[in-house]
Amino acid sequence: MVKARSFQSRIANRMFHPVFENVKNSRQIHFPQPPGQRSPGAFIFHPVIGRSCFNLRLILFLLLLLLVTALPGLAQESDKLALQQDNFRIFYSPQNEKTAAAVARMVEFHRARLEAFYGLNVAERASIIIAASPAEFREYGDSRLPEWSSAAYILPENLILVKSPAWAGSLPQLERDFLHELSHLYFHQKFAALYLPLWYNEGLAEYLGGRRLEMADEIKLSAAVFSGKTIPLERIDSLLYFPQPKAELAYLQSLSAVLLLKETLDREGVAWGDFHELVLQAGWAAALQQSTGMDEFAFEEAWLRALEKNYRWLFFLNIDTLLWLILGVVFILAIYLIRRRNKKRLRRWEEQERRGEQFY
Repeated sequence: MVKARSFQSRIANRMFHPVFENVKNSRQIHFPQPPGQRSPGAFIFHPVIGRSCFNLRLILFLLLLLLVTALPGLAQESDKLALQQDNFRIFYSPQNEKTAAAVARMVEFHRARLEAFYGLNVAERASIIIAASPAEFREYGDSRLPEWSSAAYILPENLILVKSPAWAGSLPQLERDFLHELSHLYFHQKFAALYLPLWYNEGLAEYLGGRRLEMADEIKLSAAVFSGKTIPLERIDSLLYFPQPKAELAYLQSLSAVLLLKETLDREGVAWGDFHELVLQAGWAAALQQSTGMDEFAFEEAWLRALEKNYRWLFFLNIDTLLWLILGVVFILAIYLIRRRNKKRLRRWEEQERRGEQFY
């Protein structure tokens, strides 16, 4: 293990890839840059003309201010350790040593599978940071990272940021998040020069991360279909700006769309690798048309029909819906029993009245 260099000065300005991210191959989300900045990481300084440029006191003051600002980063740097696994460098705090070893095993175990799926070897170095606290996660992820993010793939540093299970989730959750972000890394390496919709990028990351649609997920999709609140696939490109419930629905929709695409490709006899090579050669829209016989609009219509067919009535299995249904049934049953009891009582009174008239 070696002491790690601080990343603070390297990640001040960039784009993000949260469990919820964006890459250059998707419609990019460009955050507003400060005035005088041409691109992420590139600054333009405009010197002041005049004597103030050579004011020694001003220069000393600025140097002192820079030193004070850098002190927290220097303190943090001294606490960071690094572990090398292939061309991945894992940065962690001393208390996360076991977690770092587990992440190294994840890299070793899953790398071959992802490289085989994407048909490439990642030659350039990548970094993995295990955030030891919420503050550290926000520091490396920056304030522009959505609050609901559990991990991130950050460009252009080729950096995966995950949360330590000591304060967030569990080791299995960390593995799912890490695989999701690792898929983004390979996806970017494969398609960096092309546009692909973000729903495909995110859905594929969910799929390769091992997530499948469980009953609870299907009920959420059913509720969206039943209420007419499904998100158009192209709008998922704005995922970073979604609130958490809408973001979660966007992930589920992305996964369900990828599963439908996989089913369609299998039916047409097209392998993932062949589809990806066609995307590289002809572009996303042409590859989708040639491989499935559908353009993007026709595919989305087929996806919506599949949702309605498979999940529409699962909405009634939602626990809240069931409770309201049960309450409704109980209310109707109570009214029926009350009316039935009242009718019986009324007949008994009428019968008693007739008997009384006969007696007198």
